[in-house]
Amino acid sequence: MKNKEATRGVIDYWEDKDGVSYKIKGWTDGKYIAVMYAYAKTELPDTKVNVFLDGLVLP
Repeated sequence: MKNKEATRGVIDYWEDKDGVSYKIKGWTDGKYIAVMYAYAKTELPDTKVNVFLDGLVLP
């Protein structure tokens, strides 16, 4: 998705008041929009989470 000129993406991550960690990634190409997220009560394993979030492919 990063190498496709027509796509735009956003990423955000935070920890809520209960200590739950979130990481969200969204993409659009102007026709489709997709949002994926991961969350855990413990620290998110960046390597595994990034493979999941970066695995999205729009048609």
